[in-house]
Amino acid sequence: MIKHAAQTTRRFAKSILGNDKFYRSEIRCPHLRLGNEHAGFAVNPELLGPTSVIYSFGIGTDISFDLECVRRFSTLIYAFDPTPRSLHWIKIQELPPAIHVYPYGLACRDKASSGFS
Repeated sequence: MIKHAAQTTRRFAKSILGNDKFYRSEIRCPHLRLGNEHAGFAVNPELLGPTSVIYSFGIGTDISFDLECVRRFSTLIYAFDPTPRSLHWIKIQELPPAIHVYPYGLACRDKASSGFS
């Protein structure tokens, strides 16, 4: 099991770096990493601008990616997170007008906020 995990990890690392002969990237594009280490994402900066809209799900207590998108590209952000901790945290933040937060989440089925069975 450990040997298989090590092989899988090596193959994954090679594929990320573009060195795996079976999983080499077929498309290359400009990219820029925005946000902090734990809540950051890579974007193609050539595709973002003032008319861009980003839907951010599960914001937690880190909107560094969202803030960076607004600052660099003047994007419009619709952020969603129904958890009380996130909603409390977001209420004490000073958000730019371009970030709109809603207390909704995504799930594989339609259920009320009383919990999943």
